[in-house]
Amino acid sequence: MTTLTTEARVIQLLARMLSRPAEQLKPDVNLAQELGIDSVDLLGLVSGIEEEFDLVFPGDGSLIAQVKTIRELVALVEETLAGQ
Repeated sequence: MTTLTTEARVIQLLARMLSRPAEQLKPDVNLAQELGIDSVDLLGLVSGIEEEFDLVFPGDGSLIAQVKTIRELVALVEETLAGQ
């Protein structure tokens, strides 16, 4: 069994959500500018990530709102997992 990295899992989730090939989603892609993710999409993404990784992001969502790239999103997921 192959264990996917956090980055690969986040990219797969984004690919499903956006109906895009995962190969198009590189770590430095800007979520809003390049992928068109708005605040409503971000809520869906947060929900999907929390379910995929069995975690809950701390606070009121302001940390997620500051995330600009896939790389930053992955780092936030890893930090949250490490803090649980």
